[in-house]
Parts: sequence; structure tokens; C-alpha cells
Amino acid sequence: MSEGYQQHLGTLQNPGWRAEPTTDQPGAYPSFVPIPGTTQNKRPRRRYDEIERIYKCGWNGCEKDYGTLTHLNAHVTMNSHGVKRTAPVSSAKDTAANFSGKSPTRSTARSEKEKMMNSQLYMASDPELTAARERCKAACFQFNNITDAISPAEKGRMLHDILRPGQNWTAVPTVAGQFTYTSDNGYSSDLQDIQVDAPFHCSYGYNIKMGKSVRIESGCTILDSCVVTIKAGTILSQECKIYSATHLINPIQRNGARGPECAKPVTIEEDCWLGGGVTVLGGITIGKGSVVGAGSVVTRFYRFLSSGCERLTGQRYQAFI
Repeated sequence: MSEGYQQHLGTLQNPGWRAEPTTDQPGAYPSFVPIPGTTQNKRPRRRYDEIERIYKCGWNGCEKDYGTLTHLNAHVTMNSHGVKRTAPVSSAKDTAANFSGKSPTRSTARSEKEKMMNSQLYMASDPELTAARERCKAACFQFNNITDAISPAEKGRMLHDILRPGQNWTAVPTVAGQFTYTSDNGYSSDLQDIQVDAPFHCSYGYNIKMGKSVRIESGCTILDSCVVTIKAGTILSQECKIYSATHLINPIQRNGARGPECAKPVTIEEDCWLGGGVTVLGGITIGKGSVVGAGSVVTRFYRFLSSGCERLTGQRYQAFI
């Protein structure tokens, strides 16, 4: 063994270990063995029942839980259970308290609304969520029972009471004969040039995001427990249903209507057309320019979804079965 190599090995060795040759042949690599009588300070490996499993998956009822965020994100990546989770945001004061072993100044536990928005198991019977649904139900009732005497500006204001609650909206006419809406706080509405026909029903309203020139025809229902994004130029024909919320499959965990629920986001990209009676389930993305045939039930991720009954031939569409 060369002198340089021996010197290099000396820098790698830890106290309590020595290098011994594995064979008498020249050039053989040494192996490290413990020196008898030395103390090895190694942390004993924790048993399964000793690990505090505070990080739960919660994706579509998944009950896997782990002791570290790294192990949870490995599970999320391997099983395609949504995006990687992040640690709850806490203040610098709370972080210092955690390192010092003291109790933090505030709880980092998520509310049921935060769990719902982050696709975790949540209790829909939570008082905050119940009050939000009752508020939305009352706003939908007023919108669905308007008469022809109601002006378009007032109808748009009532729609804002459903989709953007908690503020007073004022209609501002534009050059094109449309209206934009401004709140008392001076904020401009993100809902521009949209058309929603009554009757219309949704769970909370504030989780629905729409781009320009979106049209939602009569009889549509959107259960927006998680964010539902409908991008510009999309048409939802009559009786379309979007269900972002779901119950657990296990009947014991579901516990009738008393068990937890889970919600997943839905995204419908630009220039899509959903035919009459289409149902879209939670966690679905429908790609740009897609056409979904009437009566379809969309249960998978699609970057582009053909209607299944049309094809482009020359300058026209020809139907086939």
C-alpha cells in the first residue's frame, strides 16, 4: 500500500476503528473493523410503535402516515397522490420556540376549511363550513328566482354574491355594453364577461374560478369543496355536474354521513365544450380545446379529450359511430 493511500485512509477513519487488509495479496483494499473495548455511540433505531406519525397523506381517503415529511413525500411521489406536501407555515417566534423545546405561541393545526382546500380529510359538519354552505344556498335561491324585471347589472351583482361573497359589488358599464364590478374596497372583480343561466347550484361559490367568456347554461351544479377552475372560452351545456367532493369508500370509515370527506381540484382548460349532462369527478383535468360528448362521465386525467363521435374531414365535421 502506498504512503499516500495510507495517509488518505487515516483521514477517513473514525476513532474506534482500524483498517485491516482483507487478503495478503498486494493492492488489496482494506476493510474497517471495530477496535475491541471502544464504545460505539449510536442512536438505537426506533420501533414502529415508537414513531410519532404526524404527517398523513389523506389523498382520496389514503390513511398512510409517517414520522417525517420526507417519508410522506416519497409515498406521495411513488403513488401519485397529488402534489408534494409542505410543512405548515409558522412565524419565526414559533420556530425558535420549537427548537428551544417551549410551546409555540399559536397552534399550527389546520382548520377544517384548510384541510378541505388542501385535499385532506375534513369534517363537512364543521360550523364554519356549514355556515358557508347555508350562505351560498340562500344566495343561489335568490339568483334562481329572479324575474325578467331584474336588470343585467343587478343579475351580475347577485351572481357575485354567490361566487365572491363578503363584499358589496357595484356594476360599472363598459363600452361594449357589458359590466365590470368593483367592490367597496376598490378591488375589481376577476369575473369578466361570463354568463350563468338559472337555475345554478354550488356548495360554497368562492372556490369557483372562471376566465373570460365562460358560459354556464341552466341546470348546472358545481360542488366546489376544492378549487374548480374553468378557463376562458369554455361552455358547460345544460345539466352539467362537477363534483370535486367525495366520500370514503370504506363504509366503516364513511360512517354514514358522519364520517370525513375529501375534495380534489378540477381544472377545465381554455376553449372546452362539455355537452349536456356531462359529469366531471374530482381530481380531473380536461385539456385545452377538448369536447366531451353529452352524458359522459369523466373519471380520468385527460390532456386532450375527444368527444368520441366526431372527426375532422376537410373543412367540416363528420359524425361516425
